[in-house]
Amino acid sequence: MQFALNSAYIRINPEEWGARPGEERMNLACSKKLNWPETGVRKLPFKFSSFLLSQCLKAFLTNPISGLEDWSPDSTSSRDLESRSLDVDLDSDSGTLDSDFGLDLKSIFKSFKMMRIILLFSICVPLINARCPNPNELPRKYNSNTFMCARIYEHSNHVENLSCRGAYRNIYNGENAHSAPIYGWNDRVSSLVVREGCRLDVFWDHYFGGGHKQFTGKVHHLRNYGWNDAISSWSCACDFSNAALRCTPSEEYQQIAVCGNPNPGSATCTHSMQKGLSIGNSVTRGKSVSNTVEVSLGVTFKEIFSIGLAASTTTDYSWSRTDSLTFSKVRTTTISCEVVSGRTVRILQVVGRCGDTAVYTSHYICH
Repeated sequence: MQFALNSAYIRINPEEWGARPGEERMNLACSKKLNWPETGVRKLPFKFSSFLLSQCLKAFLTNPISGLEDWSPDSTSSRDLESRSLDVDLDSDSGTLDSDFGLDLKSIFKSFKMMRIILLFSICVPLINARCPNPNELPRKYNSNTFMCARIYEHSNHVENLSCRGAYRNIYNGENAHSAPIYGWNDRVSSLVVREGCRLDVFWDHYFGGGHKQFTGKVHHLRNYGWNDAISSWSCACDFSNAALRCTPSEEYQQIAVCGNPNPGSATCTHSMQKGLSIGNSVTRGKSVSNTVEVSLGVTFKEIFSIGLAASTTTDYSWSRTDSLTFSKVRTTTISCEVVSGRTVRILQVVGRCGDTAVYTSHYICH
């Protein structure tokens, strides 16, 4: 028997299997939901449920003689089917499906284990991808020079692990969307996640009019707040600006002490030295930020310096090998240099700069 997919059609020849009239495979359960005729050519609709089709194929392949008698499409609620529905373009010119793609069912049965894996994958993947991410799991950057602020989703569910589904849109730090229809998102948002240190202000009407509410963190079901499919404009801002992604890193030797030894014999010169990341006011807007935000900014600056100064020859410091403590809170440590009699030593520290942000490394020389 040939199970052939040609453009948007499925052709089945039941005579090759000696099927009883009216008991063709695929027809028993699928004809009701997909509106296929009882015999001949089945034409797939342009919108169908991937879950339903996978169930039809599974029953069809596991039991070719009695096919789908034991499976009823009514066993899956229409709401569940709709929640798993997706748009499929079955035009052979679209590249989604190749025309004249034929499968010999005898070969299929030989590799049935693989077919079961594929079918299980088609059912489970939508559920795996459905969980709402935590705020710190969102990408840090919207693009190379702008931070992420929030992500909105088309669908939701009262069960958190099944929410944040369907189409989504990333919102950048500082975005002011005065009219959601421009982006194709008017009255369409059902769940959302906002990054740590950020706030998403939403409005009922265009141009930030009508009802207003501010969201932070993870909101898996906007219906609980009376805002399901009700957002027509929004504004998103974080406690930190995008300046961190738009500065150019540089490095220098900064003098922190000068030690002289007028006495005979060598002497030890000790001095305090700062180590860590001092985030500039252009990034924090002159305000304090949470530890979580500070850590996230530290990771960002570490990437900036590791990449931007990878080929620098100003100092002998390797930024690509910098530890994470260098990009955390500033703390003070004690260093020392040996000074021989009658000589003077300058203590120089490698300091990185990006805008008004400074990175005090643990690397110093006694010069």
